Amino acid sequence: MFFKKVAPMLVAGVAAAAMSSAASAGLIGFTNSPTTNSVDFANQVALDGGTISVFNFDDHALGALNSNQYSGFSMSTTGSFGGITYGAGPGQGNTSTPPLNSGEGAHAASNYLLNNSGSGTFTISFQSAVSGFGLDIIDFYNPDGSNDITISAYGTNGLLGSYGSYAANFQPNNMYFMGVLSDALDITSIVISDDGALGDSIGYDNLRVVTGGTVQVPEPGSLALLGLGLVGFGVARRKARG
Repeated sequence: MFFKKVAPMLVAGVAAAAMSSAASAGLIGFTNSPTTNSVDFANQVALDGGTISVFNFDDHALGALNSNQYSGFSMSTTGSFGGITYGAGPGQGNTSTPPLNSGEGAHAASNYLLNNSGSGTFTISFQSAVSGFGLDIIDFYNPDGSNDITISAYGTNGLLGSYGSYAANFQPNNMYFMGVLSDALDITSIVISDDGALGDSIGYDNLRVVTGGTVQVPEPGSLALLGLGLVGFGVARRKARG
């Protein structure tokens, strides 16, 4: 009798654990830890079993952006975005306005996409849905949060989520990483929206596209609930036999 009474409760407990795990699904942003965002992003991808492919514009000709430069996705820009240029970055000189932040270090001289002192968008559209995307932003100036950059992920049914930039001064030519990961592997496009409110020239480089993997892992609370359910199941069986 005890087993018959307990079994339904165990099933409910296991179901609750599963529902708790499913409820935790969604989009994860990597924007708030400016010195470790890219490392945190890469570590999560490795944990999920995904693969990161890096596209750094070094094989792109200088000048106008070629929307079909790379297989698997297309690129487009609006507003004040220019083309591909070469150098360490825009190199604007306001290095005194706090909070200063070195981000993830200085950008080495190479090809990069330039946004020349104004608002605009940079859109990446994928031929097949991916699980994540990230990129480095060069020479970003946003000490008081009034010059935001937003990374937004879209799926077939619309917006999956958006994350805003960190408020700090990354000049001159330091890199700040922004990225997103989805546990549903359903990202069909990414839009980078550059406010350009302060007339800040910014560079974009080292695009990371993530394919495969999953982050559908039960949270510690769900695992604990499931464990308690299994313990109760064992107790019920022993008492039923007695």
